[in-house]
Amino acid sequence: MFRLPLKGRFGPACLLCVLLIAGMAKAAPAPTAPSPPRYILCDDYCALVNQRGGLVTTRLFQKIHPFEGPVAIFEHDGKRGAIDAQGRVVLAPIYSDLEIVGGGKFLVARRAVPTQNQKPTDSIYTYAGKLILRREGSSGVGVWQGRPYYWICPPGSPEPGASDHRCGAVFVGMHGKPAIRFKRFIPGDGRMPGRASTDGSKFGLIDRRLKFMTAQQYTDVWPLAGHLIAVSTGQGIGVVDAQGQTVIPVGRYEEIFFGSDDLFILAYDKGAPDCGRYLYKNGRPVSVPAGVCAGPAMPQTAQAGYALVTNGRGLGAIDARGRIIVPMKYANLGRINRHYLGFGSQRNGVRWGVLDRNGRLIFKADYRNARAGPGDTLALQTDSGWGLLAASGKWLAEPRFEQVEVLGDKLAVLKLAQSGNTPGSYLFFDGRGKRLDPTSLYAPAPVKAGDGYTNWKIWHATPRSPHQVLAGLIDADGHTLVPVQYRHADFVYLGDALWGVSTGASNTPDVADVYGPGARRVDALRPFHDIEPFEHGVTTARTKEGDAVLIDKAGKILASFNALFPRYGTRSAKIDPLVEQALDRCFRSDPTVVPGSVDPATRRICGNRELEALSRATELAYYGAQAGHCLPDVFLALRPAYDKALEACATDTCLNKAMHRFRGRIADAARSCKAGQETKSPDAPVDDRTRAGIEAFLHKADAAFEQDVADAAASRQDEHDDTLLFSRMMLGKDPAVLVYAATYARNEPFWLLRQAPDGRWHLLLSGHSDTGPAAVGGLHNGLPILQIRRNADCCGQEDITYYQYDGKRYRERNSCTLLFDGDGKDAKPLLLCDTPRYHRGP
Repeated sequence: MFRLPLKGRFGPACLLCVLLIAGMAKAAPAPTAPSPPRYILCDDYCALVNQRGGLVTTRLFQKIHPFEGPVAIFEHDGKRGAIDAQGRVVLAPIYSDLEIVGGGKFLVARRAVPTQNQKPTDSIYTYAGKLILRREGSSGVGVWQGRPYYWICPPGSPEPGASDHRCGAVFVGMHGKPAIRFKRFIPGDGRMPGRASTDGSKFGLIDRRLKFMTAQQYTDVWPLAGHLIAVSTGQGIGVVDAQGQTVIPVGRYEEIFFGSDDLFILAYDKGAPDCGRYLYKNGRPVSVPAGVCAGPAMPQTAQAGYALVTNGRGLGAIDARGRIIVPMKYANLGRINRHYLGFGSQRNGVRWGVLDRNGRLIFKADYRNARAGPGDTLALQTDSGWGLLAASGKWLAEPRFEQVEVLGDKLAVLKLAQSGNTPGSYLFFDGRGKRLDPTSLYAPAPVKAGDGYTNWKIWHATPRSPHQVLAGLIDADGHTLVPVQYRHADFVYLGDALWGVSTGASNTPDVADVYGPGARRVDALRPFHDIEPFEHGVTTARTKEGDAVLIDKAGKILASFNALFPRYGTRSAKIDPLVEQALDRCFRSDPTVVPGSVDPATRRICGNRELEALSRATELAYYGAQAGHCLPDVFLALRPAYDKALEACATDTCLNKAMHRFRGRIADAARSCKAGQETKSPDAPVDDRTRAGIEAFLHKADAAFEQDVADAAASRQDEHDDTLLFSRMMLGKDPAVLVYAATYARNEPFWLLRQAPDGRWHLLLSGHSDTGPAAVGGLHNGLPILQIRRNADCCGQEDITYYQYDGKRYRERNSCTLLFDGDGKDAKPLLLCDTPRYHRGP
């Protein structure tokens, strides 16, 4: 019920501060035929499937919101875009806020991502992505009754349209050009007319066509119930209907009330604030005897069909025609239900009795309280407690209960008083006062279903321990929906008379049991959890292994994310992206990004499962051979010819032959190449004099030597441990000395030196390594090519660098990365030396 004061104001904020796009979704008709149902399977990425589990699009998304009409919002890197029912991008994800309005007819984008050439904007698009309106800055845009507009507000407006009723609006056509301009505009909620002014001072009502339904003669207007609208001028207030026709002339009454459950309009004459009068919805006064006024606050209800009245000496009631049905002789009178009224025998209402709606006495005023029970029963409180009473006077539930609560037209719960240390339990009764089987340890908690009916969560103590409580669910009739056997349970309505039970009783993913009609558990759905409500007989869920799936009510898997996208599902959790990029032409590190141009060979390979598997096996042979005893150059030299062969292929057969031919050449090269010379260490130790000479040389030759020695000394586990370790090694036929700083780090500093015939030392190579230099391949300038391994991280990846002698010292030849395909004993080493190759992909 709304109270309307005499002076024109903008009224309560809860009524008039209408949000920018409030109420538009219902008003705008669907632009196209209903879109086919779409379902969203989300793992690390989200896929779009149809009702049968077929892929709608091969594109993946970071997140997809539910469809609203023909479009859905998706997110990418924190920004929002829109897709249609075919998965096609309607709006690119560049918006910080994006809303679907008008039943999917429009997209309202707010605060587009600023760039160097673009200011923040508010925009309106059609559902197909056609731009209708764009406004830079913060003017604000919206859609009302299927018509787009932008706000025009005075300087200093805090937020256009949302709270500042000084704002006007400019409505535009579908071409985006201004069509109608209002200096002030307040959108109506739902089907209610809008309030608009072309001169900025006087309001009129406008319909969905933006035509004025009334003259612009009001200082303000308010919505009432029943499609009635209150209006005000300097002369007072009045009421018009949704077509703008006068119901109550302006100035006739000082105050007006009319709520959604009111039987009559309640109005107060000027100068008579204590005697209200009832009016029919057409504004005509209800005829009552002289001196009869409307009752006190909340005096009427359309559902009960009567309204309270008073003659100053007592309260009574009239029916919908204004006839007095209860004499005005009661100090206290109030509604119990549609059949009964309660009356108080004293003005303080200590004792209550019951009348029927014709004023006939049903029960004398012998009760401490009276209220409606379930069905046609009455809940009455005697000195002994609450009980349920039939109209015949028979107690259906004896008055021995501490509390009573009516849960619906067919269900009530009554609480027994505590007995000693035993808390009182809650008992349930139906609309006829019959005791039902369910009981509850605590007051039942409401659980809403999709059909709007309220169901009730109940609790029992476990037989073994009264401190452990189990929960179950009953419906609005008191029938069991879910047996009382779950701890820490939440109940979720899954549609089609199915209820899901979610518990957090273990460290495993939440287990969801599902119950159908008759509280029968649906065992076919037990293998799944995170089950969403069913739509058109199917829904999304997760398997115990974490796979996102589409299932029907029989538990049949219609679509599996892992099966559709094996590279990106839960099974891919252990996949190394670097390895996949090297071996799999079709792998993308970010599958949500639409690939650029793809060469024909890659497109053909990725469209054929057999060729895709053969391509992976070929790449595995190629990178695996480089991890062997041969220099990788041997295999790198084969690559250009292979790539050209693939580019020249126009058929699957050609690609198949090219890959088999390349694998054969890799095998031939591996058999023919020579193993590297071993860097054998002579048995002779490095004597103290030689050590001293090398240390003195390194102090001068390497600026980092002193710090490396200090680090080694600080990391010694025993004071007798050496900080520098010396060993002799052979570089081909030349002797050399390898020096390590024992820092106990993952990669320790080393220095490789050779002594000239004149006794002077020469530094050939220095750096950090895990295993030390190893000779591979042939000689270069008389010395072998060296391989240095460095641990790159904690997980087995190594950086491998090859060095060759330039006549004075060793210089870097090329750098590679050692990875492993698989885990444990089955892991296959891969050496990636041609870095640009493993960035290739669709």
